[in-house]
Amino acid sequence: MSVLIHETFKAGWPTLWKGKFHNAFSIENGLRLLFKEGEHYGCSLYREIVACRHVKVSYMVAVRDGWESDSTGKTLGFADLRWKNDKGQSNGHGNRRPDPDGFSFRTWFGKTEEGRMPIGMYVYHYGQKPEWGDSIPVGDIVVGADPVLFECEAELEEGYIRARVDGGEWVQHPITVTDKTAVTRAWLDAYYGGAAVAPKNMMWDIFDYKLESLRPNKFIPPSGTDGGKILLTNKRVDLSLLHPRFMRRLENFFADGRIKGYVAVSSGCRSYAEQKKLYDKYRAGKGNLAANPDWSRPDGFFKGSFHQEQPDGYSYAVDLSMAKLTGPSRADVTNIAAKYGLRPTVKSEWWHFQPRDATNWFPCTAYPEEEYAPKTDWAALIALHKQVGHNIGLWPLSRGARGPEVKMVQQRLNAIDFSCGAADGVFGRKTKKAVLAFQRVSLLPQTGIVNDKTWHRMWNPLVPDGI
Repeated sequence: MSVLIHETFKAGWPTLWKGKFHNAFSIENGLRLLFKEGEHYGCSLYREIVACRHVKVSYMVAVRDGWESDSTGKTLGFADLRWKNDKGQSNGHGNRRPDPDGFSFRTWFGKTEEGRMPIGMYVYHYGQKPEWGDSIPVGDIVVGADPVLFECEAELEEGYIRARVDGGEWVQHPITVTDKTAVTRAWLDAYYGGAAVAPKNMMWDIFDYKLESLRPNKFIPPSGTDGGKILLTNKRVDLSLLHPRFMRRLENFFADGRIKGYVAVSSGCRSYAEQKKLYDKYRAGKGNLAANPDWSRPDGFFKGSFHQEQPDGYSYAVDLSMAKLTGPSRADVTNIAAKYGLRPTVKSEWWHFQPRDATNWFPCTAYPEEEYAPKTDWAALIALHKQVGHNIGLWPLSRGARGPEVKMVQQRLNAIDFSCGAADGVFGRKTKKAVLAFQRVSLLPQTGIVNDKTWHRMWNPLVPDGI
């Protein structure tokens, strides 16, 4: 079981939720929902989560003294919202049967009788009653008593949902969904039901809210994990240094049918040498604003621009452009990209997207993402370095050569500030020029050919006397 959300309502918790707080406010270690006399809402908040098909929500709930409801209401839950009305709204499916892939759940409370308030499940799914969702009683809560535990589990692959109160018997109900349905949203939502409004001020407190994934998904969400071909504006756009996790997000984003064919990458990664070239041009008054590649950011290990190769060997930014005049708006693209953990991070530059800031990765909710960081296998790197040096010793690289060894030479030249352009594995004019410059500074024969001596000197540069 993995925890998707564990909310104890400590300081700063509201920044993680979207929506309207209405009449909800923090108390010690909890959240108080006030159903104000003559009003409908306690709160209407939500958070997007990693798509899951096996979900459990649990929280401690206490109905405070003075609660006297004469109607029903809906509260916390989770959903895959796919239904929209004629205004494009999708809040709670609006009591209507959702699209076949849609689904949502909220707990409900009922009319108070003899100091007890009934509680149950309200479910919207494709197999529901034609005009209303399914309402399933689960138990009741004593008004004014200590908090009790409410639990609800949804097994979308098994086709059922069940709930219980205070460790009692599970109450199970069948649901109709498809293999594409997945919970993508958590709700802190409290609504006094129907046309009725709260007859007096009434309070309901919740504590220790959790939303968990019960077990790994067996499905692949339809909008991206097959990996899409990343559309580039031209062949010079380089993606070779992007972090593998970033590439995975980009591929899935470009596979999303809502933006496919409408968006392209116009600028990718840059070597240190390429970033320095842009910066020097800017300082000379011949270019646009460019970051100093040697400037260390105070908020993390990053240097200069997120586009440039960082100390870990990867870069973390791309620029997007609209490939067609028709199609989704920039706002649409931004909202879709956010689900894949990609955000525009520079004010006034809509096009500059990153998968993280200087300290943390942005959350990805479009598909289940393994939380990982690539591990460096130093032994394998050393062996590879020796093998490449051996190959170059037997077959030196010169203009016209192609292959992975050329690409490694280009990456190394760029990293030590001998710019040869994009590391494309093709030994062209720029690569030869960079090799000659390196050989000249290193007091090696200026042949423009990379032999074993030039290769090893790239990794052990010497500064000659008088330089």
